[in-house]
Amino acid sequence: MTDNKNKRIAILYIGIGKYTILWDGFYASCEKHFYPDVPKEYFVFTDDNEFIRKNVENVHPIFQANSGWPYNTLLRYQWFCCIQNKLNTYEYCYFFNANSVVLRDVTTENIPLPCVESPLTFAVHPYAYDDYWGKGWSPERNPDSMAYIPPEQECRDVMGGFWGGTSTAIIQMCNDLRDAVTTDLNNGVIAVWHDQSHVQKYATEHEYYCVEKDLISSEEFMVPEKCLIEFLNKANFGGTAFMRGSEIKEGIWAGVKNRIKKTWVGKWYVCAKQKRKNNVIYFLTT
Repeated sequence: MTDNKNKRIAILYIGIGKYTILWDGFYASCEKHFYPDVPKEYFVFTDDNEFIRKNVENVHPIFQANSGWPYNTLLRYQWFCCIQNKLNTYEYCYFFNANSVVLRDVTTENIPLPCVESPLTFAVHPYAYDDYWGKGWSPERNPDSMAYIPPEQECRDVMGGFWGGTSTAIIQMCNDLRDAVTTDLNNGVIAVWHDQSHVQKYATEHEYYCVEKDLISSEEFMVPEKCLIEFLNKANFGGTAFMRGSEIKEGIWAGVKNRIKKTWVGKWYVCAKQKRKNNVIYFLTT
C-alpha cells in the first residue's frame, strides 16, 4: 500500500459573505473523514475578518473582498491562480463548496487519489448521472462563450462544488479556466452556470476519474446509505441570498429584474457594470 503520510492535500474553500458559519462543520468532517491518513492544509478565501484572525496551524485564510453575485463564484479560478506557487508544493488539490460536509471516510477504496493516468477527479450530479447529451440539465449552448458545448458533443453534468486532482493538473485547469472566464467577461458573456459551466466544458476535453454515482450529492438528492460527501441545503441556514451577504427585494419589480438578468442582455449589462468597478474585479491574464 502506498504511504500517503508522505504526501499532502491542499483544500480550496471560499467563505465570502455568511458562508464561514458553515466552516467548523466542514473542517471537522474533512479532517476526520477525507483521506484520514493524508495530511491536509486549507486555503480559505474570505472577507470575514474575525475568521482571518483565528490561528489554526493548517488553515491559511486569504482575504478576498465580496465581489457580489455571480463573481464570487465565477472568479474562483482567478483567485486560486494567485496562490499557485503554494499549491505547487502539495501532491493533491481539491475544491469544496462551502456547504460541504464529509459524512464518512473517503479513501482510496471508494475514490482513488489522482494519478498520472487520471490526474483529475470530477463528480456528476446524481439526477443527471446517465445523461450524456444535456437533455435533463443545461450545458452552455451559447457559441459566444468559452464554455460552449455543441449539442452533438457528449458531455456530463459535472459538479462545480467538488473537484480535485494532482496539484499540477489543478493548477493547469485553474489557469485555463481563468483565461476562459476572462475572455467571456471581456466579450460581455457570462456562462449559464458560471464557473460550473466552464468546468463542464473542461471535462469534455480532458481525461478524468468520475466519482461513482450517489457518493457525492446535494442534501435533496442524497441516498443516505451511499453518500460520502453532502452539500447541505442552504435554505436551512437562511437561504442563498442571506449566505451571500445580500438582500432580495420583494415585489413584482424585483421578480422582473431577476428575469431580465437571466437573459443575454441582462448578463451583458451586469457584466459591463461590474467591469467598471476596478477595485473589485481584476482581469489577470498572466
